[in-house]
Amino acid sequence: MYIFIVADIVVEHAPLKIGEEKPFSFYKGEYYREVYSDRETYAKKQAQFYTYAVITPNGLWYEQSKDEDLEWANNFVKDFIECEDPETVLTIVDCHMCHI
Repeated sequence: MYIFIVADIVVEHAPLKIGEEKPFSFYKGEYYREVYSDRETYAKKQAQFYTYAVITPNGLWYEQSKDEDLEWANNFVKDFIECEDPETVLTIVDCHMCHI
């Protein structure tokens, strides 16, 4: 599983196996260890469905902060999907912005 390869190589500094290349990572291993503490926590978070921000049906905007990264991911489905009426149609938009 790719998530564990990243966790092993980037977070745990495991040596590369024959034919493996170091996976791309925005952050250094120290960041991952500080935020996630171990490979299992990192893998669990990466395997979850969540988005960076949400606009609820009543028009309120919510976004994750750096301090609540794990809490946001762990509670995303409960806080923003399961609590909605089953007849509610959810629209998910993936938007990437960069500042030049």
